[in-house]
Amino acid sequence: MIPSIHSALNEKHYHDTRRYDRSTELEAPLRINQFIEGGSLMFLARFEGRSVMTMGSMNFVERELEGIHPDVLLAGVNGSRLGLYNYDARLLEVTGYPDVVIPTHWDNFRLPYGYSQQANVERNLLPFQETVEELSPSSQVILPTHLGTIVLR
Repeated sequence: MIPSIHSALNEKHYHDTRRYDRSTELEAPLRINQFIEGGSLMFLARFEGRSVMTMGSMNFVERELEGIHPDVLLAGVNGSRLGLYNYDARLLEVTGYPDVVIPTHWDNFRLPYGYSQQANVERNLLPFQETVEELSPSSQVILPTHLGTIVLR
């Protein structure tokens, strides 16, 4: 039996064509239904001879990252990455196995501050850390703590 396309794509069978432009008025904080699927942003900051890349989501287009090898990668690692083919390995390879990898977007943002995120630590952070340590042993993985400070030297 051949699986249906919907089950093969884990029910990812929609395309959101909405776009925000400069005339769109939004007020923070956004509600979940105001987030638009697709068109994700990444930023590459260069300063004092170092570079930091931060991801706004859990997906990327490899050809857009070719030749960009940041020293520090803030990698989106929420559970949605698990539905993407070889996400962790592809991300590390295309970014040149960064010196420092800091997982981000791993928490459940629907929970109020102060609630335990331990389930998300176990489901998202720890497996990602293990994968990075296996695929890129020279990379340092820094697990963030809520409202904590990270000092890079």
